Amino acid sequence: MPTPVVTLARVLLGLPYLVLGLNHFVKFFGMPAPPSAAEAFLGGLASTSWVFPVVKGAEVIGGALLVLGWAQPLALVLLTPVTIGIVGYAFDFGGGLKDYALPYAMGGLHLLLLIRHRSAWAGLFFSEVDEEE
Repeated sequence: MPTPVVTLARVLLGLPYLVLGLNHFVKFFGMPAPPSAAEAFLGGLASTSWVFPVVKGAEVIGGALLVLGWAQPLALVLLTPVTIGIVGYAFDFGGGLKDYALPYAMGGLHLLLLIRHRSAWAGLFFSEVDEEE
């Protein structure tokens, strides 16, 4: 049974992904202009026709799975590269504490949930090799 802290972390991580991912497709609200240093980076990503729809689609699916509490290891796998990108973007282009708070909080919550579901990743780090040769 999940603890209230894990449930809160799951919902607090899933909601921003779900809402901001949906905002890309539905346009609930406008997004602030990016810092001038990030314009070339974001322009390069936007020049492809597929990067933002794929990333935002992963955010919607992963965020919904986390909020609903379904297939949480799958949601974390989908969102791990996105979280790394968000934290890296904040590190490179953030201007102050207000620019760091949400990305680093999301990174911390993501790490907490990855640790909580560490048994799902056991096969990635340990292998049983048959020694029948």
